[in-house]
Amino acid sequence: MLLFVVVLAPLALSCADLSAYRYRQMYAMVNPHENHDRTFQDENLAFRFEIREKKIEVFITNKSGSEIKLDWPDVKYIDASGSKHGVANSQTLFTKNVDRTRPTILKPGRTEENVIVPLKNIEKLEQWTWSIKPFFNQEDEEALSNKGSLFSVIIPVELAGDEAEGKISKLYSFRFKVTNVIPYRNHTPR
Repeated sequence: MLLFVVVLAPLALSCADLSAYRYRQMYAMVNPHENHDRTFQDENLAFRFEIREKKIEVFITNKSGSEIKLDWPDVKYIDASGSKHGVANSQTLFTKNVDRTRPTILKPGRTEENVIVPLKNIEKLEQWTWSIKPFFNQEDEEALSNKGSLFSVIIPVELAGDEAEGKISKLYSFRFKVTNVIPYRNHTPR
């Protein structure tokens, strides 16, 4: 048994950065402000986005002194053509409830790690088997035309207001751009 684990461990580690696609894309945030780190913060929340081939990993930190409600059922992904789509997140992805996200409460000082996957990109193949399509074509030379493409994510939140205001709803809107498309040669580009 020990030999089996020792032999498979290096194989699993060596496959960690492999991709099924012939092209990789680089992304930048262009709204609410332009940066290649894909980060944004205000007095209440800090956001960081890691964009992968098929999903957007999002890290949201509550900087306020009160609980904040992240309204996942109303999060939208807006594709390059401008069409809005509902999303699955880590609580619903690969479940029979893929389209039934629930709000989450983010306590002060805490960070929520989650994913955003457009529902239009998820296909159930059979019981317990799903497929996710990538955001863009990355399989042939037409992938090079993805450079400059834009897409957006809208995240509604409910913030605590003062006694007179009660709860305050706010939409955080983020726009991203494909800044570069490069051929993939079975290693992670640096």
